[in-house]
Amino acid sequence: MGCMHAPRKGLSQLVLSPCHRVPTWLKLTPEVMKEQTYKLVKKSLTPSRIGVVLRDSHAVTQYIL
Repeated sequence: MGCMHAPRKGLSQLVLSPCHRVPTWLKLTPEVMKEQTYKLVKKSLTPSRIGVVLRDSHAVTQYIL
């Protein structure tokens, strides 16, 4: 839903900017991240909960398989 009294769009149009670089401080490889994700999937966690675990324990911000 857009703003009623403004010419701009609402927050629903907010999109994360694509970042194709891996941060230099991140020590995890993509293979290790996939293994961690698969372990959490086997524990039947939801995707949002998996994201929270990866964020809190491994400092991974955005991760797409």
